[in-house]
Amino acid sequence: MTRRFTVTFILLYLLAWSAPCWASHIVGGNVRLVATGKTNRYVLGIHLFMDDLNSNVGDVKSEVVVTIYGRRNNIKMGDYKLPLTDKKVISTTNNACVNLRPLKLSEVRYAAELTLDPDRFDDARGYYVVYGTCCRNPTINNIVQPNDAGMVFHLEFPSLKERVNSSPVFSNPVTLYACINKPLTFSFKATDADNDVLRYSLVTPYKGFTSQSNGASNEPSQNYPTVQWQNGFDAGNAVPGSPTLQIDMNTGLLSVTPNQIGLFVFTVLCEELRVEPGNALQRIGSVRRDFQIAVVECPPITPPEPVISLKTSPPSAVTATKNGFLTGVAVCEGQTVTLRTDSLPEWGYQWQRDGVALEGDTLASLVAQQPGTYTIVKRFTNTCGQTSTSPVSVKLDYGTAEAVKIAADGPTDFCPGNGVNLLASNGNYTYRWYKNKTPINGEATSAIRVTEAGNYKVQTTSKATGCVSSDSLAVLVHTNPVVKLENAILARGSALTLNPFGSDTLQYQWSPPASLDNPGMARPKASPATTTTYQVAVTSPQGCTTTAQMTVTVFVRLLVPDAFSPNGDGVNDTWDIRGIEEYPDCTVDIYNRWGSLVYHSKGYAQAWDGKYNGENLPTGMYQYVIRSRDLPEDRRGAVLVVR
Repeated sequence: MTRRFTVTFILLYLLAWSAPCWASHIVGGNVRLVATGKTNRYVLGIHLFMDDLNSNVGDVKSEVVVTIYGRRNNIKMGDYKLPLTDKKVISTTNNACVNLRPLKLSEVRYAAELTLDPDRFDDARGYYVVYGTCCRNPTINNIVQPNDAGMVFHLEFPSLKERVNSSPVFSNPVTLYACINKPLTFSFKATDADNDVLRYSLVTPYKGFTSQSNGASNEPSQNYPTVQWQNGFDAGNAVPGSPTLQIDMNTGLLSVTPNQIGLFVFTVLCEELRVEPGNALQRIGSVRRDFQIAVVECPPITPPEPVISLKTSPPSAVTATKNGFLTGVAVCEGQTVTLRTDSLPEWGYQWQRDGVALEGDTLASLVAQQPGTYTIVKRFTNTCGQTSTSPVSVKLDYGTAEAVKIAADGPTDFCPGNGVNLLASNGNYTYRWYKNKTPINGEATSAIRVTEAGNYKVQTTSKATGCVSSDSLAVLVHTNPVVKLENAILARGSALTLNPFGSDTLQYQWSPPASLDNPGMARPKASPATTTTYQVAVTSPQGCTTTAQMTVTVFVRLLVPDAFSPNGDGVNDTWDIRGIEEYPDCTVDIYNRWGSLVYHSKGYAQAWDGKYNGENLPTGMYQYVIRSRDLPEDRRGAVLVVR
């Protein structure tokens, strides 16, 4: 009878605890360095997986210390204290099997937000973060003297002067069980916030400089001492099996079919590569993670294979099947589907996407919202046994709708009073138009007329597939130039500046041009001989035009003598007012010093001779008022009559 066994693999993030004694309660870990998006601010963190059954009170420290060194010459950049931020129990896929090899794991997190000055971290060779501690579980089977072999958690990052960079972050694991001589796959895929290329490999674990007598050490090194493998083991054969433990260099998917009971340690190296000019890949950083796999015996019972079916999907979803099994679902972006399998209380479940367990998705149904290949693992809830995986995976594809584009039949920037037609792609669609994110009522065709500024969006829904597409176009309405003109009064023979506050950034055209020094200027000088109404057309650089007008009222200056001598000698005998003939409608009134009217005329055809009712007025000062609707104002003054 073939014996069956179960593999338990335990993933753990970084350790930074600095206790002076060896620490077999720490199963593994890795460092994490992530840019926050704030200038020069990073979160430096450690996630530890700890074996609570082998831990003592005080093993979980309130803070840990890590050290950063320069890669070029191991110059110490600083020690960094990371406070405890969280501790939680790690779930297991089958609690019933825990009794075969008791494991009670917790995730312990330490983190701090730090300022890393790029002017200080500017070495092109980069930097590394390190923490070393002793020792490993004494029952490990693949390395020599594990109880005296330390662990070094190590992360490399590039110059921060050249780039803001986040290091790869490993996915969170759960405790798993699998049977001997049965293939087991599990993902330790990392994510990278900068979308750099990641490459995975299995490497020999670091031992570092710790020992039973030296429990912690952050000593720098270009080549840390590694553990010594037992005979027959190495980085490519860390877990015996057929095949042995392997990792996909591109996906981080680990696989093994174990054939030996024991506890085995191994290390995954995730290297970070960035595409440089010319499409060359340059290594810019890395992170290491230590793990352990425990192989234990378990009963040879297996639950029925879970078959994935489609519970709900959009009407437009396209499904694919093979031999009666659902193999694929294609939907539009933004849509979801619900996958399901048969459910009974004695079964537990774990959904996976692209080989990675989905945290918290342990029910018989799953709302899938991201593209990928979905599988489900079934286990017994109250009985220890093997797990079974869906015989066929379901690939969820997200298709994009046929791209819709907005075209305009003219310029999309125009002057007030104009407009443009916006034309969406024609097709078997329904249309909805928006202006500044607000639906435009009544617009449900492929074209609209736009006369106002705004951001216009059309959303199309395919009548065949239900997929939605959209496109946007900004429309700008320029303002007309502002022109403020005021009527003016001008004495004949004089000149004035029209539009004294005109802008040289605008174009002007004045008419009539005859009395202007330059009708194409913003501020022309006008010298009309008669009252004239000027019109101007003002055009902005965008081609928008405003018209305005002003009237310049021209008057003739009156030359009024301030004295005359009506004595009959033939010289200056009358009060002759030069220019008054231009005002035939004028009135002239003269008053003596007591305010009595001594002269009045309408028009001034006959000059005043200094008499009142035919009698000579005595020598003296007389006040006068000359009025005309064509004068800018009444003319007032005094005239001396000399006898």
